[in-house]
Amino acid sequence: LTFLAVTRVTQSIDNTGVAATAHAMAIQTFQIGGIVLLALSTVAQTVVPNAMIEKIDSKTGEKTGGMTAARVIVSRLMRWGFILGMTAAR
Repeated sequence: LTFLAVTRVTQSIDNTGVAATAHAMAIQTFQIGGIVLLALSTVAQTVVPNAMIEKIDSKTGEKTGGMTAARVIVSRLMRWGFILGMTAAR
C-alpha cells in the first residue's frame, strides 16, 4: 500500500512523466538488487555448511572441505556480491 501511495505522489509531481519514469526505474533496480541478494544468501546458506564438513575421498584418501574450504567459498561469494553490486550501481 505504501508503494502505491509513493508512486501516486511521484506521478503527480510533473505532467511530463519524467519523475514517474525515474521513480519506476529506481524501484525496479532496487527490487532486482533484492532478488540477487536473496539468491546469494540462499546459496550461501546451502554451500557454506556443506563445505565445512571434512570429507575423505575413498579412492585417493585426499581430505577436502573444512574451515579453510568454507572461507574460500565465503570469499568467492563476497567477491560475486561486490561485482554484482558494482555492476548494478552503474
